[in-house]
Amino acid sequence: MATGAALALGSASLLGASAVHADESGDRTFDLNSGDIVIRLGDTFAGYSVDVWAPIPDGSGEYLVQSADVEPDADDDGYFAQVTNLAGPVVVELVNNSAGPTTDAVEDAPEANAAIYRGTTVEYAYEDGEFMMLGDTPVSPAPDSEDLQYLLPAATYTFTPTSYEKGKSFTIKFRDIVSTYDGHRVGEQEPRDVDFYGYSAPSFISSASIVGGEVDFVVPTAYTNDPHDIVAFDEFGRANLAVSLDGGVAAPAATPARPALANTGAGDQTGAIAFGAGILALGAAAVAGGLVLRRRTAE
Repeated sequence: MATGAALALGSASLLGASAVHADESGDRTFDLNSGDIVIRLGDTFAGYSVDVWAPIPDGSGEYLVQSADVEPDADDDGYFAQVTNLAGPVVVELVNNSAGPTTDAVEDAPEANAAIYRGTTVEYAYEDGEFMMLGDTPVSPAPDSEDLQYLLPAATYTFTPTSYEKGKSFTIKFRDIVSTYDGHRVGEQEPRDVDFYGYSAPSFISSASIVGGEVDFVVPTAYTNDPHDIVAFDEFGRANLAVSLDGGVAAPAATPARPALANTGAGDQTGAIAFGAGILALGAAAVAGGLVLRRRTAE
């Protein structure tokens, strides 16, 4: 059984490895793991600002807080604020700049009240004390292969097998899938749907649901003849699972007692290093860009 830190498991790291390149800025990591949220408000919210709390996927319990002032909407009589933050469930708080917070979402209700989708813009209206999504749920675009290294992993996991036969379809069994946000098994409370994409150019392969920290994925034959990367994204566009396939070896002229097998796995040490580096890159971006890291506690 191989283990992973939600990274590529094979000859190269896929996710969360941005800081291993000294010339890369943490801004790239933030940009490729974030999306925009627009909050539409009535004119009574002039002079307010909007805080958006996004959990950081490192198990620390800290949140990245981004803020924007409420501004008049040139297209109608209302007001709005647009905030960029990490993708996933978030807590949105309305702040009266002269009187302090007017909602208790952060202090007393740790449950998320909105969501951000990576690489897209989502709009919410604030009505009767709740944030209601406007329009259809956004669909995050699959990132290009050169950007996979900047993605922050949403889960850790183990998988089998660690080798495969060239030119034959096989099944990867992902197990012990644990959220990097809260340390709980993914899909323990309700299934988490993911879409599997094949690389180099992103191509959709299939969908599956993670239930109780487990999911199986059938690797098509077309992906077993040459090197490819497989990445699973959730509804928010976050990378949950990833493996690198090395392409295998040519079948021998005579069938040996045991067929030649290709490799899918590496140890978890490399993954852990790459994962930590990605979080450090995000932290550097927060300091350089004036972002705010906070720990939220329920009272």
